[in-house]
Amino acid sequence: MRCETVDLPLTKEQMSDAMRSEATAEREQIDLTDLSAMSAQNISELEAILDKELLLSALAARKTADLFFELTNEERESRKESGTLFTRVRVLNNSLQATWNTGTYTLKDGNGNSRFIARHISKRSGRGKDPHRYPKSAFKGAPDWEKEIAEETELRYAHERRKAEVIGQIRRLVKKYRRLCDSDDS
Repeated sequence: MRCETVDLPLTKEQMSDAMRSEATAEREQIDLTDLSAMSAQNISELEAILDKELLLSALAARKTADLFFELTNEERESRKESGTLFTRVRVLNNSLQATWNTGTYTLKDGNGNSRFIARHISKRSGRGKDPHRYPKSAFKGAPDWEKEIAEETELRYAHERRKAEVIGQIRRLVKKYRRLCDSDDS
């Protein structure tokens, strides 16, 4: 039985007060279906927070990519030397992807057009000391100045990848928790 005097959702303090052994009257005013609905709302809010946290991490990685492009463009202009690396940051299927590619232009064809050829650099996950970062050998073939900037960028990317991995772990646990709560309603 539910009494109309209880305002939902309950505050943390109201729930704590209702947990006291002598608070039977307060508990009688609370319906189990209301508790299930409040739990479902909390879970939805958790999922939304995790979505925002992943986007914040991706945005931090994107800002790092912007800095990489800014620094390498300055070096290219001052050295009159082209680099070979470029990077891409995106969120795909609730996963942060901060990847590296090499790129070169082919010789101009008869019409004066050149073609850009890009090749993805594999991270070779799980190899080396840190599975969250590209190994230094991934940047072979790049000029030394570009390798240095890429390695610093990669340190920041690895940090964001670790954060995204934890967000994914939490997301899986929240999903598992939602299934448990849903089975309470059965």
